[in-house]
Amino acid sequence: MTDQMILDREGMAVKTNATTTDLVAVIRNLDLKNVPPEKRRRAIYEALGRLVVYTCTDPRERAKDGYQQIAGAYLKQTGILL
Repeated sequence: MTDQMILDREGMAVKTNATTTDLVAVIRNLDLKNVPPEKRRRAIYEALGRLVVYTCTDPRERAKDGYQQIAGAYLKQTGILL
C-alpha cells in the first residue's frame, strides 16, 4: 500500500479577484526563453503564485507571514503596496 495525501482543495483555496484576463496576461508575459527546461515548471508556479498574492482578497491569507514577505518584496521592487 502506498501513502496517499488527501488534499482539501476547498480549504486550500485562496479568495482572489483575479480574472481569466489576468491569468492570460501572466502566462503571456512569462518569458521562459532564458529559463532552463528543468526550472520552467517552477517559474510558471511562481508567476501564478504572485498573481494569487497580488489579487488575494482574504484578510486571513493576507495576514500570514508568507504573504507579508512577498508583499514586502513587491513593495520594495515596485513601490506599490499590496
